[in-house]
Amino acid sequence: MLLYAIFSAVYILISDELLHWFLSSDPQLLTYASIAKGYIFILITSALLFGLIRRLLRQNLADLQVREEAYRILTEQSPAIIYQANIDNGGHTIFISSQVNELGYSPDEWINHPGLWKSLIHPDDAQRVMAEMNDAINRKIAFSSEYRLRNKKGEWRYFHDKARIFNDTNGYPLYQQGMLIDITDSKLTEIELKIAAIAFESNDGMFITDANRVILRVNSAFIKITGYTLEEAIGKTHELFSSDRQDGHLYDLMWHSIEHTGAWEGEVLGKRKSGEVYPARLIMSTVKNAEGIITNYVASLTDITASKAASDEIKNLAFFNPLTKLPNRRLLIDRLKQALVSSARSGNKGRCVS
Repeated sequence: MLLYAIFSAVYILISDELLHWFLSSDPQLLTYASIAKGYIFILITSALLFGLIRRLLRQNLADLQVREEAYRILTEQSPAIIYQANIDNGGHTIFISSQVNELGYSPDEWINHPGLWKSLIHPDDAQRVMAEMNDAINRKIAFSSEYRLRNKKGEWRYFHDKARIFNDTNGYPLYQQGMLIDITDSKLTEIELKIAAIAFESNDGMFITDANRVILRVNSAFIKITGYTLEEAIGKTHELFSSDRQDGHLYDLMWHSIEHTGAWEGEVLGKRKSGEVYPARLIMSTVKNAEGIITNYVASLTDITASKAASDEIKNLAFFNPLTKLPNRRLLIDRLKQALVSSARSGNKGRCVS
């Protein structure tokens, strides 16, 4: 612009001086020359402006192409599905990145089939998603929703849809630009954790330990059976609620079985916080990581005091007289059978004295 101003000033001053120098004797010719000089100035100015505008347009176009390429690379490298969609045309998609291939569709298929997005939303989610979309449009806020989409194979995938609504100068919504993030793995993990949490809070006492057999978590049934609170149990081992009357060799066999087979089940003697000893059924299994290394132990503890008492009562009624408490004929026959089996195995003879 400075060069143009200098050129204009020099042109006007020099041209005027030259015209008056050569044509001062002919006023009419001087007038025509002045008019021609003006047209020449306009022509030169137009050419300069045209060149300047053309240069600016080329530069802006080059900058725009660079930005478009950068945006294209960004959308292609992003794990999310980037999209733009009209709002007043049934949500017709006007752009979608190639990551839509994860759903089994090409960008052209998605763009050339208006209404495809709506048709792929899970029926249980569709009404909620549309209501959340309308709410975002009416309140002029960002749209955010989690829902399921059906891929081309017919499988349901969980997505988090995050979009911004763009309005015109009058506040009328024009289009939305956003991204679809596949959260299927995390969602399924969340569901599995919820199921595990429900299963963990069963009627059986349950506890989880780390690889060093230190208790990490117990459920409410465990607290009820043993009498130990959550704070008292965490950080301890199973010895906290094991009875001293239990044969230590049993636990050696138990851990040997767990380490080699991954599980063990059997009856043990437990001890409540009050000191009461009770019979219990213990089921323990291992949890391993992808490398096959044990990371946790999961155990189920069931108080079998009542069933054990009922079993003993049935046994007493079967083998002892309910009035005299003396052994009856059934117990005698049972013991004779055992003696005969033992005699046959050892080869020794016995004698029955009445």
